[in-house]
Amino acid sequence: MSGPNEKRGAPGPGQPELASPAPPPPDPDRGLVLALDPEGRAKAAITIVLDRRPPASGGSIEPYVSHAMLGFTGQVDGPAFARSARFVLRDGDTALQQVDAMGERPTAAFSLTVQRDAALRLLAALRGEASGMALACDVERRGAVSEPLIVRARLADVAAALDPAGLLDRAMIGGIAAAMLDAGRLSVSPAGTPDRETLVDGFLAMARPILRPVTTEAGRRWRVLPVTPNPMTLSGRIDRPGGATTERRSYARPLETLLAPIARADDLDRYVRIVAPDGNGGFGPVPRLVAQPRSRDASPMIKLARFDRTNMVQLQAAAQPVTARVDAHALIATANVQPATPLKPSFAAIADLQIMPVQAAATEEALPEVDTKTAPLWRDKVDPNRFWYAPAFTLAAPAATDDPDGAAFGMLFHAEGHRTDGTAGLSGTLHFRLDRGMSAETLAAWNAAGQPAAAPVPTGNLSVQLLVPFRDEAGATRTQAFPAELHEEGDAVHAEVALIDDWVRLAYGSLAYPDFQSRAPELSVAYSFRGYVPIDEGNLQLLFDRKAALVALGTGRRARSLGAGYLDTDMLSWSDGAASVKFSREPAGRSRAAMVARPRPAAVATLAVKPNLLQAATIAELLRRRRYGIRSIARAQALPAVLPCRDFGAFYREDRDGEIVAIGCQDAFRLGQTVYRQFERLDDLSDATASVWRSLQQPGRFLVVPARWSIGRFDLQAPAERAYRPAIFLYSSVDADDPANNRCALLASLVPDIDPARYLAIRRGLAGLAATPLLLSLDDVEAQIGFRWTVPALSGLTVTAVKLGACIQVTAECPLDTTPLLVSMLETSGLAGAVDFTLPDGTVIACDLGIDLSRIVGPVPGGPVLVERGGGTIRLANPIERPIDVGEIVVEPLDGEPVTIAVDRRIEPGASIEVAADPPAGALTVLCAPADDGAATLTEIRSFVEDVHTNVAFVNLVNYANHGLAALSAEVRIRDVEGSQRLALEETQPVSSLDFVLPLTRYLAKPVVEFAVTKSFADGTVATTAWLEWHLADDGNVISLSWELIA
Repeated sequence: MSGPNEKRGAPGPGQPELASPAPPPPDPDRGLVLALDPEGRAKAAITIVLDRRPPASGGSIEPYVSHAMLGFTGQVDGPAFARSARFVLRDGDTALQQVDAMGERPTAAFSLTVQRDAALRLLAALRGEASGMALACDVERRGAVSEPLIVRARLADVAAALDPAGLLDRAMIGGIAAAMLDAGRLSVSPAGTPDRETLVDGFLAMARPILRPVTTEAGRRWRVLPVTPNPMTLSGRIDRPGGATTERRSYARPLETLLAPIARADDLDRYVRIVAPDGNGGFGPVPRLVAQPRSRDASPMIKLARFDRTNMVQLQAAAQPVTARVDAHALIATANVQPATPLKPSFAAIADLQIMPVQAAATEEALPEVDTKTAPLWRDKVDPNRFWYAPAFTLAAPAATDDPDGAAFGMLFHAEGHRTDGTAGLSGTLHFRLDRGMSAETLAAWNAAGQPAAAPVPTGNLSVQLLVPFRDEAGATRTQAFPAELHEEGDAVHAEVALIDDWVRLAYGSLAYPDFQSRAPELSVAYSFRGYVPIDEGNLQLLFDRKAALVALGTGRRARSLGAGYLDTDMLSWSDGAASVKFSREPAGRSRAAMVARPRPAAVATLAVKPNLLQAATIAELLRRRRYGIRSIARAQALPAVLPCRDFGAFYREDRDGEIVAIGCQDAFRLGQTVYRQFERLDDLSDATASVWRSLQQPGRFLVVPARWSIGRFDLQAPAERAYRPAIFLYSSVDADDPANNRCALLASLVPDIDPARYLAIRRGLAGLAATPLLLSLDDVEAQIGFRWTVPALSGLTVTAVKLGACIQVTAECPLDTTPLLVSMLETSGLAGAVDFTLPDGTVIACDLGIDLSRIVGPVPGGPVLVERGGGTIRLANPIERPIDVGEIVVEPLDGEPVTIAVDRRIEPGASIEVAADPPAGALTVLCAPADDGAATLTEIRSFVEDVHTNVAFVNLVNYANHGLAALSAEVRIRDVEGSQRLALEETQPVSSLDFVLPLTRYLAKPVVEFAVTKSFADGTVATTAWLEWHLADDGNVISLSWELIA
């Protein structure tokens, strides 16, 4: 979309608009091209973001450019199977983004944001000027020693053999070429009969002047161009493989030539959009970059979903694609609960409420009824004589006579290496023992209740953190949390915290010296458990569930009780509370011949009955008398952790070259202030897909940060109906009182976009930096999170995101009537944004966010291939909707070097392959990539789209005797929906109806009912009409069936 002074293109200096660039010079190497969608359009989208709207007087937009967003899909234009293809988008010597691919004609989808300087160079590329930006690709193939094959034929013979009327595929071309070769009208050199595929490649090379390749949904096809036969001879040469080789080839193409097809396109606005503020606090009909407010509703509605028409599950939990363990501290941070204070535990409700059905006799679980979270005892749901309680933890202190090696507390450190400033480095470990038991309040309540049977709730997702106070370089007192490695032994929990360098001394100073800092050190303990919680109908909202848009049918008094709108099937009348309309049946005495002789009208005027979209079942109907639902509850407790060296000096120890020495109280060793830095980026291990950061506080810990978060797939542990499908949901929220308030929402769960091959490379790269490196994710670090979105100019569209567990959940909402526009946006350009993770030390880590149906990743971290091994074979299965190209399998034994097994095969959806291999036991990684299978729609990717139950009523107004009819029936279908239904049209029961269940997207896309009426006459003859159309959105859900319509 253009700015006020642009008709199309991107203006340069002194130019109010971009003139169409001159055609580029012939490109001798079209190795890299823009991939095309099934309609033949380039897969590219560019958004230029301006800091303010340019003046109406015109001029260049360059002074106002802030940054740009570039998205495109590049492709290697060659048919050979690539074992690996590394695409890199470069700005001069800087790699902006890297994508690894493989398979036939490997493709790479790029999506990135570039700042002002690079955005200006992007504008230059659109003008066809040298930009210094380029797409490069290094390809490795299993090739062969080339042997030339020359194919020749007369143009007249080739033109005669080809079918100019349709599109030809490779099989058809192969048959034509073989027939011409057998008939002697085509020759090959060297003489002989090449294999069919080689013959096709040679024929295509020869017939290139009259065959134009096109891309369709079914794959590559060729169209025959019109030619005038003449004596000209066509000749084509290809290189066919001989002996096996490994071929490596590098391609590079300047961005200006790569983007030339869209820069010259007549519909340039489809690809390039200019973004500018509108001066009214918002933006015009173009996307805008907005920051999401950080505030949250203190008491949000609980949004529910029903998938199996029984259980209601909190939508946020149902949309979680990853079932990996998330520690309780991270769960509490997600729930936005204030930190725990000593001796005053805090509780947090986790967003995973589940409400069992009331229609069936649901089996209750033996869980506590948590009416009040802070109660000392909770009654069991199944056995009222049994109780539960939340265990409390106490920090065990060693006795003076305890052996330090096995004591309840201890600190051991040693010198290790040197720091960048030349001082000696330190590595240390702190050990704590925590005892689990009843709190004083629980013990008192238990005794008061007569000491009934009671048990502690399970401490799931148990997590322990050491909170170390310190002063930063500005003198401000801060607190740093360090996660502990845990080992449980009965009711004892052993927590071990590893630290390095200044943090060893900072921890020693705060633990060994009371009042050394203005805050005391603490141990924070957190865990989660499941229980029954009270539910409040007023706080629940059933969203993802079947909706209903039904014409109410009834007779007499029952019809009048149906509400504001109903069709009385006895009286043949429609009433909506304000007015009543009666349908008139055909009077007797009109002859069939007379009726046939009349001109048939194009349409018959009728009443348009359009039912409102409503909940098929309400919360009140589903809950009835149910008072409880099951949900997880997280509990956190903070314990003072001061262990003075004057009392416990023997347990603060140093390892001096193998000699363990107690240091007691050493003022010189304690440290209270430091330069606050948590992580250091490792540039050698970072690339355009992920960055790696080394912890400067704890040894052997490395933070892996994705450059992008993309739509994730559910993993194998998800319910069967969700496993391996994309975590994207489309649903509606309806207002029964005011349909104008009806809205549509899309919920997508994003996960780190890091493929298994990249994780494997990171693990290998870290092998030299730590004996057993521990990979951290952004889930494992404390951070303030901020979101920014490029919101398209769709009326009423809002976009919000929240970090929940291991994913980022994004919700885009719009008015219900603009849903087709929202779906179209998702299926074309997608929705882009960014997230900033601000660490406590001030470091800001930014990642791109993309809701793009063509980029669906996971399950993380292993990828989409199902693996079974045994009996000397490895079986690889494809459970997703797209083909998967598999390059290699890498097995990492516990001892020994990794084993690489070549595969180089494509697995079609639902298929599997077997690889003959019997590697040693160890971690197995499949290096693979889903194939770019063309344009993606919500239906094609098997997303979760809400259903709508609707009906179509036929009112039979025909007098059978007038036309000699014995019976009428109709075949009814929804256009573009598979299947049809048969409906008998009785004269004595003039109202008949059919039910349909449509996806929300189909229901809102103005569905068309098609029906063909079969007329059985009394004389035994039968006639059927052509398919008749009825547009539900315009004509309503009641079809008046008159003789004029079906004659």
